[in-house]
Amino acid sequence: MTFTPDDELRFIAEYEDGSKHVFAVPQRTLEQDPPDDGQYSIACIVAYERQQDGYLKPGKIARVYLDPNSTPKVRPDLLSSSAL
Repeated sequence: MTFTPDDELRFIAEYEDGSKHVFAVPQRTLEQDPPDDGQYSIACIVAYERQQDGYLKPGKIARVYLDPNSTPKVRPDLLSSSAL
């Protein structure tokens, strides 16, 4: 399935060395996140998977957060971030 830019939210993976990488997560994927998921958010899991696939560079991701230029169309409680 192909998603348009409106179907995705941009997140930033910030590494321990201070570098950052922007990646997109389909909104449908975020909406599957259980509301009580306190330690790992879907965005963090997607960042880890993208890293394993070679899309994000290797290294320790310190945190994942919503790109301030991305407009969420989902509930804000689904956008919490956690470190991997």
